[in-house]
Amino acid sequence: GLMQGKIFRKDEIEIPLKDEMEIVGFYLYLQGQRFRDMISYEIIWEDRGLERCKIPRLSVEPLVENAMIHGFEPKGETGYIRVDIRRKDESRLWIIVEDDGVGFDMEKWNEQMKEEGGHPRVGVMNIQRLIQNLYGEAYGLKIHSHPGNGTMVELVLPLTMENLI
Repeated sequence: GLMQGKIFRKDEIEIPLKDEMEIVGFYLYLQGQRFRDMISYEIIWEDRGLERCKIPRLSVEPLVENAMIHGFEPKGETGYIRVDIRRKDESRLWIIVEDDGVGFDMEKWNEQMKEEGGHPRVGVMNIQRLIQNLYGEAYGLKIHSHPGNGTMVELVLPLTMENLI
């Protein structure tokens, strides 16, 4: 299922949120098997009607993958990842990916961005660019993190049940 979502649907720009969350579920299941009793996760739907919303393919799964790789794995102990899906208002979808991993210093991260002339997390910036190119500056990612306290990524997208692209 993970392979189908990542490789075989590459021609699709937007997919139903339900399909994206199936990809996330496959990834979390595999990581759960890999780390056994060390990781727990939860996917929370405010409203199951949101399953039909159209979102860019692979806009949530890489955020969950980042939580595993950059948050949980360096921690070396039990961890938790939560994906929260809700309406932000009548026109926007809000997806929050939160972990209790190692976190990072946002000030240092912002300094790195300025010094390197880019973003230290290429995958995250690719998602940000894609979303803003597709839907405009009102949409995209917001990242909140503190060393030792995990990271929260907010993804804001248009709330639509039909492909915009």
